[in-house]
Amino acid sequence: MLTKGLNKLELAPEVSARTTRAGRVAGSLKYDWLMAVLIFWLIGGVHIDGWAHQHVPNLETFFTPWHAIFYSGLVAIGSFLAATLVGNHLRGYAWTKALPVGYGLSLAGVVIFAFGGVADMVWHTVFGIEVSVEALLSPSHLLLATGGVLIASGPLRAAWWRGGRAATLPRLLPMLVSATMLLSIFTFFTVYGSLFATTWPAANRQVYTRQLQEFNVSIGLMGLLFQSALLMGLTLLLVRRWQLPFGSLTFLYTVNIAMVTFMRDRQLSTSIFAFILVGLVTGLAADLFVTRFRPSTSRPLAFRVFATFTPVLLYGLYFLALALTGAIWWTTAVWTGAIFLAGVAGLLISYVALPPRMPTGVEAE
Repeated sequence: MLTKGLNKLELAPEVSARTTRAGRVAGSLKYDWLMAVLIFWLIGGVHIDGWAHQHVPNLETFFTPWHAIFYSGLVAIGSFLAATLVGNHLRGYAWTKALPVGYGLSLAGVVIFAFGGVADMVWHTVFGIEVSVEALLSPSHLLLATGGVLIASGPLRAAWWRGGRAATLPRLLPMLVSATMLLSIFTFFTVYGSLFATTWPAANRQVYTRQLQEFNVSIGLMGLLFQSALLMGLTLLLVRRWQLPFGSLTFLYTVNIAMVTFMRDRQLSTSIFAFILVGLVTGLAADLFVTRFRPSTSRPLAFRVFATFTPVLLYGLYFLALALTGAIWWTTAVWTGAIFLAGVAGLLISYVALPPRMPTGVEAE
């Protein structure tokens, strides 16, 4: 029955031809949607497990309901991809051409994630359950992260290779779910450097020795710079590839911040809804900018202004939310300078995403 269902998916391709380049099985929007739902199950489960480690004391076993959520998601994804592979091979496709474009690496990610899961169980048995930052840096967890990145980016890769820049939001939504889950993996494994995961500038985080004050400000600023570069790196990749329909960046920013703040609510000085609102407003403003000014390779000035404006607005609203819901202990010079540096990080990333044109003859040297 599953093979018959998959055959129907393959027989409803995005293009009229039965196969894509070099005899590869064609993908479809339905296939991308199914994968996007399964990926959300997996990555959402990872964040629920992260929440449990923040809220359940003495969580000293591998076998937990929260592990069951995301590992069952892994089984569902692995089964779906494997059934696609075998079913299409039985229909005459070569093994290397039996998955739609973009999903071969997702299947490899399933294998890596599964291996990481076994390694994680052994690691916990030998070394115990990691806590705090060490949980994000253990080799077994980094294997899980690697597998998760390859899995989650499948619909993004599939959409990337389809023709055309313009698309409606419903047609791009599986890609946006994929991009959001990809970003959420990166923000999950770098929560130690996120102001949305720990509100370092808030009054309840104030310390009273000079050395600890400098440490607090330093870790907060470094996290802000890194997270700004991370966010704009992915955003600019999408903006270069697609003429994003209105709502795309609103979805990306709001869902990502919601997942981070849900997991880390005990480390925040304000309600998670205040920060979700920050993501929502930033996303709406970014969508308006994209709709109005069309940043692209042919409009480099708009591209760079967008890259600078978006993180400035995000962290400007962040500090406003802190001020309205509590207090900021960072000095005015520090938090205003932080907002400025967020824009600098975005601007510099724009030069990686869209390098200046080389002078004539330089390429040949």
